[in-house]
Amino acid sequence: NPGLPVLILDEVSRRGNFSWRSSFGASNADGRNFTQLLEWTVSTYDLSAAQWTKTIERINAGASFTQGWYDASIIMVGLDERRSKLNVWSFLEPFDWQVWVLILVTFTVSGLIYLWMEWYNDESDRQDLGRKPTETVYFALLTATGDVKFQPSTNYARLFTISLCFWSLLFVSAYTANLASFLVVKNTPKINVESVGDAVALRLPLCVLESSAQESIVKSKHPDAVFVYTDPALGDRGPLLGVLSGDCALALTTVGSWGRYQRDSSANVGCGLTWIGRVFAFRPGGFATKSDSGTLCTSLIRDVVNLHLFEMEEDGFLERAYKTSLEATSDQECAATTGAGASDASSDNASRSLSLQDTGGLFIVFYAAVGITICMAFFAKWNSKHKLRCQRREYTTTEEVDGPAPDGVIGDASRKSLRENDVLLETIGSIEQEIVRMRSLLSPSELAGEHTQQETSPVLRNGNGR
Repeated sequence: NPGLPVLILDEVSRRGNFSWRSSFGASNADGRNFTQLLEWTVSTYDLSAAQWTKTIERINAGASFTQGWYDASIIMVGLDERRSKLNVWSFLEPFDWQVWVLILVTFTVSGLIYLWMEWYNDESDRQDLGRKPTETVYFALLTATGDVKFQPSTNYARLFTISLCFWSLLFVSAYTANLASFLVVKNTPKINVESVGDAVALRLPLCVLESSAQESIVKSKHPDAVFVYTDPALGDRGPLLGVLSGDCALALTTVGSWGRYQRDSSANVGCGLTWIGRVFAFRPGGFATKSDSGTLCTSLIRDVVNLHLFEMEEDGFLERAYKTSLEATSDQECAATTGAGASDASSDNASRSLSLQDTGGLFIVFYAAVGITICMAFFAKWNSKHKLRCQRREYTTTEEVDGPAPDGVIGDASRKSLRENDVLLETIGSIEQEIVRMRSLLSPSELAGEHTQQETSPVLRNGNGR
């Protein structure tokens, strides 16, 4: 690939019916800066066929420029922080790892506390969970899905279950909201700049070729900019490699140069770079000649070249030549970025992992409710024992006051016991009468088929013999 300048110069010479390949030279810097190199080439040759950018400094040095065929507008290039990478654990990003640990501990402790309540009072749950710790922990985990397997039958167990369910609801809601923000809203990039002015204000180091048009134009507007000069031997690839190596935060380059090296793996390794912010300065680039007032034929050469460059732009040759040059030098495909670059990912509402400071209130409220339920469980157990002691004390006091009942005299406690016995005897008698009635409805054959061994029921009578 001879390069884009050679393709264009070949077409200009063909249209202008002249030849240049028999009288040309290739120059290198030899210690000169770009302005000095340009001044030397236009003084030595009739035409300098390269992508020269017009600047005031170069015009003052005696250079004159043809019609631009190259986009030399100045832009910034930086690391592409939006590249998606496979992250198996991305679903854990809504919370910090400390929060996840505390969540697992909370579910485990909740299951064990419910198991303790069942052990402390076997009437706490309608199910038999007294020796099933894994099942109570499993039930606690299920509350995060909205499924409640607990069947509390005491007030403190109900309060504990409601507290656990409410805490799970808040936890799931916070997780869902933050997970959505991670999936929809991109994280704020480390370098959030929209223009060169922003980069200068943040004191970000800028990689640039020394004495290049990019440096000259930026320095004229931002004298306090921090520049990092790259190796001139690397050419336009130098600032890009400087960003990848960490020597600077951003690279100053041109739109045309970025279009070429974006798909060149030797400069944009792994498509790790992207266009950052807006265009700083719009400039055309093209060939240069010696500024001539008319004494020599340099002005005539410039006019002829301008004429054919204009024709080539009109018939689309310049665009086709640019695409051909890109295809010849490209060895990778990267996502195209135009202008906004990484700044599109910036947002004041960018997502971040929720920390313990964000979610600590959920745990405090829940554990406070757990403490209340434990206190209620202790109180309920104490109250049950207290009532039982009071009943025993009342019965003992009654017997001591009334004394043993004399013959023929029945005390209050004895009367209550006799009444309960009467009710029981009446119930048993009713059952026996119902059995006799049902037997009378059976046929003789059915009665003959019954077992010969008959069970006898005790005859209970009401009366003095009870």
